[in-house]
Amino acid sequence: GGGPNNKTYNIYKIEVSSPKSHYFLNRQDRVGHKIFTIDYTRTIRVDGGAVLTLSGDGQNGKLISNFKKLTIPEISPKPYHGQFIQIDVVKVAEAK
Repeated sequence: GGGPNNKTYNIYKIEVSSPKSHYFLNRQDRVGHKIFTIDYTRTIRVDGGAVLTLSGDGQNGKLISNFKKLTIPEISPKPYHGQFIQIDVVKVAEAK
């Protein structure tokens, strides 16, 4: 839920068509012009037949290089140039 908290930082979002909801994957309270890792697991409800949409919006057309070569364990460490996101579905289960 919620909305973007600034007008220039990259926004990564998952939208679920049913039940209608959205999730922002990154949050920065102010533009810091830095790279940071996003590495967490969350459970989201998705009705059968629903559509999930992953979107990325750079908003200002700028790219910040990963000079520190930050990586996440078990994720391919390249490319280092720019920002990217990978999402893995680790479990699907019927809601009870």
